[in-house]
Amino acid sequence: MSIDIFQRIVIRGIVKTAMVFTLLLLLVSNAYALNLIINAENDTDTISQRKVRAIYGLHLKRWASGAPIKVFTYSDQSDLHRRFCKDLLLVFPHQLRAAWDRATYSGTGQAPIVVSSYEEMISKVIENPGAIGYVDSDELLDERIKTLQVK
Repeated sequence: MSIDIFQRIVIRGIVKTAMVFTLLLLLVSNAYALNLIINAENDTDTISQRKVRAIYGLHLKRWASGAPIKVFTYSDQSDLHRRFCKDLLLVFPHQLRAAWDRATYSGTGQAPIVVSSYEEMISKVIENPGAIGYVDSDELLDERIKTLQVK
């Protein structure tokens, strides 16, 4: 009998620990949500991951409306940029940098404009109707920008 009680206590402890761990993982992943942002004048509401990769790989240069795309990013050393590359683009930052360098040196494209802060990213996206960028906040307090849903 006492072994059954002991086993139940151990199992309950394991289940509780697993639930707490799962909850913490969910909280941490939501706390660092990546959001693609665009100028609110842009008619695009959703985009495929493939198109995001093409935009940041400098292969897609115009929105469906025909407007030129202006790409903004953070420095290669930024933790946010690293997460963006790995989680959304599925590449390492150095691979993306190599693609940008190839496009720049071959004359087929211009590397994205590097910003140094959340505030600068928001400002640049507001100032440029064809802009695309990314932030790690769900709170976009300016109606002149909107979140682009990745499908």
